[in-house]
Amino acid sequence: MNSKYLIAALLLSSFYSVTPVAAQDHHADDCDAGEQQLRARSERQAFEDSMDLVRFVPAARLKTGYNAIPSAGSEPMFLRRQQDKLFGFFRGVKNADVYLVTLSEAGASVYQPLNGVSYKAGDRIGKSTVVAAGDATAFVIPGLDPHATYQVHVFAGNTNSTGGLRYSPQPVYSTEKGTDATTVYNYYFGNLHSHSSYSDGNKDNTSLTPAQDYAFAKDAACMDFLGIAEHNHYSFPGNPGMHRADYHLGLQQANTFTSNNPNFLALYGMEYGVISNGGHVVIYGIDSLLGWETISGAPNYDIFVGKYDYAGLFNTVNRFKSFNAFATLAHPDDGDYSNLLNTAYRAQADSAIVGSALENGPAFSDATNYSDYPSSMSYLQYYKGILAKGYHVGPTIDHDNHNLTFGRTSRSRLVVLSPSLAKADFMKAMRSRSFYVSHSCTAMLDFMVSGMAMGTSAQHAGEPAIAVSVTDASSGQQPNIRIYKGTNDGIMASIVATGNGNTFTYTDNTLADGQTAYYFADIRIGSQRTISSPVWYYRNDDASTGIDEVKAAVNNDAIRILGNPVKDGILKYKFVGAAAASRLQLRIVDMLGRVMYEEQAAGGEQERRTDLSLLPAGSYVLQVFTAKGNAYARFVKY
Repeated sequence: MNSKYLIAALLLSSFYSVTPVAAQDHHADDCDAGEQQLRARSERQAFEDSMDLVRFVPAARLKTGYNAIPSAGSEPMFLRRQQDKLFGFFRGVKNADVYLVTLSEAGASVYQPLNGVSYKAGDRIGKSTVVAAGDATAFVIPGLDPHATYQVHVFAGNTNSTGGLRYSPQPVYSTEKGTDATTVYNYYFGNLHSHSSYSDGNKDNTSLTPAQDYAFAKDAACMDFLGIAEHNHYSFPGNPGMHRADYHLGLQQANTFTSNNPNFLALYGMEYGVISNGGHVVIYGIDSLLGWETISGAPNYDIFVGKYDYAGLFNTVNRFKSFNAFATLAHPDDGDYSNLLNTAYRAQADSAIVGSALENGPAFSDATNYSDYPSSMSYLQYYKGILAKGYHVGPTIDHDNHNLTFGRTSRSRLVVLSPSLAKADFMKAMRSRSFYVSHSCTAMLDFMVSGMAMGTSAQHAGEPAIAVSVTDASSGQQPNIRIYKGTNDGIMASIVATGNGNTFTYTDNTLADGQTAYYFADIRIGSQRTISSPVWYYRNDDASTGIDEVKAAVNNDAIRILGNPVKDGILKYKFVGAAAASRLQLRIVDMLGRVMYEEQAAGGEQERRTDLSLLPAGSYVLQVFTAKGNAYARFVKY
C-alpha cells in the first residue's frame, strides 16, 4: 500500500467538487436519480479513485540469471498501425528485464547498443533512434511518415549483470514495416441517449421533430452522430408520451437525415423501462417498438415485452443480433434490471448489453454553451461492479437531452472507433465494444493489449502487453494514465500500473497460462477524464500453435473438440472411448466455474453441435460426467 498517498486521498475526497445540477420537475419514471443522490455518488467515487492509488503496489521486476545473455525471440513481433502511429507487441525472452526498441530508415545498418549504458527514448545509436526503453513488451511509435518504410529492432537487456546492464548481441526481434495513408479506424464523437417531442423531449418547443433535432446536433461542436432513444411507453401526453406510430416516423426521419447528410449519422431507438422498480435500457438496431401497454384497447407496441421482464428484453435484443442490435444501461441503480448487479451472472444479458453509463445528463439542462456537466462519474462504481461480475461492457456517457441542447450541454462524448460513419460499420463497432468515453471532445485514445483493440475478447499466448496512446488537441497538459485489471471474481478492478505522457506501455507478468483478466485505461488530462472499453484477455500459451483439434481425457473417457476456437457460435465435438458408449451429463462452465449450459445426452461417436451464440466470448470448459468416469476439454469462443 502507498501510505504516502493516504492523506492526499482523504483530502481529495473531502474537497472534491462536482458541478451542481439545477433541480428540475420531471416524471419519476423517466429520468435518473436526484441531484443530492448523484452528488453523493460522485463524491464517493472520488474517494474510491483516490483509494485505488493508495492500494496500488508496483509490480516486482522479473528475475534474471546473473550475467546471463538474453535469449533470442521465439515468435514474430506483432505490429499494428493506426493512422500515423505504429504499435508493436512481442513475447518476453529469457534472462531479459529491459527492452530497447530502435527505429531507422529501411536498409540502415544495425548498430549494437553499448553494455552498461541505460538509453532513453530519443537517444541515437548509430543511425537508429531509440523509441522505447523499459521492461514492457510493447511499444508505441507516433508521428510516422505515412509514405515511408521503417526498420524496427528490439534488443533485450539484463540488468542483473556486471556493469549494470548487458544487451543481447543481436536484436531479439527485427522487422521492416511500411506505413500508408489508410486509416484502420476513425474516431467518431457523439451521444446515444436523448429524446425528442415524440416522447418527453423538446420540452422547450414541443413542435420540433427528430429531423430538426438531428439538424441542431449536426451543427454542434464535435458531433458526428446523435441517437434519439425515445421512452418506449405512453403513461400520459409528453410524459413520456410515446406512440407506436411516432416510433416509425422517427425511424424514417433518422434514415432520411443520414442519407441527406453523409458526414453525420442519425440513429433512432428506444429507452425501455421505468425507473421505479425497473431500470432504463437504451436500445438500437430494432425497428419495432418494444412494450407492454394498450391504449384504447390497441397495443402500443410492435413486440410485446413485459414491463419488468428484463430477461425477456435481453432475449429480444439477442434475436436481432444479426442486425447488430445492442443495449446499454442508462443511469443504473444498484437494484435495476432485476437486480443484475447483485445476482448470478446471466449469459443472455451479457450477450445483449454492450455498455453502461458512467455519467448522465443533466437531463433537463437548457444550456447550449458546453458548460453544464453532470456530477462526475456518478455511475462508475456500478460499471466496475458489473465488470467484476463477468459482464463484457464498455463505458458510455449519456447526455439524456430533454430540451433543444443536443451536443451543446457539455463537451463530454461517447467516442466510437469505426472504419467509417456508415450505419452498418457503426453498429458493428458498438456491438464490438469498440468505444470509449471522454470529458473532452478532442481526446483521441488508442488502447491495445497484445495487439487487440479495446472491446476485444480473445485468447492469446503469453503475458498481456498493454499499449496506450492518448492526445488532446485542446489541452497542453500531460496525461496521467492508470491501467486497471480485473479477474471476473466479484472483486472490482484495481490499478496495476501508472504513468505520465502521451504514450504508455506495461506488461502484466503475473497472469499465468490458463488465467483470464480484463484491462482498461483511466486517463486524466487536467480535470478531464477519458476511460477506455476493456480488453478481455484469455491467456493460452498454446494459442499460436494453430491446433484445430484438442483432446482431454480423465479415467479413460475423452472429448474431442472439432474447431477450437469456436468462431461461428456453434460448438462441434465428439465423445471418444467409454464416453461414446455411455449415457452422460454434459455441462459447459466458464473460468469461474459458473454453469453456462447443461443437458442430459446419450452416448455415441457422431459429431454433436451445441449453439453457444448467446454466450459471450471467452474461455470455457466442456465437462462430461458418466458412470465410468469424467472427461474435460477446454475451448475458446470468439
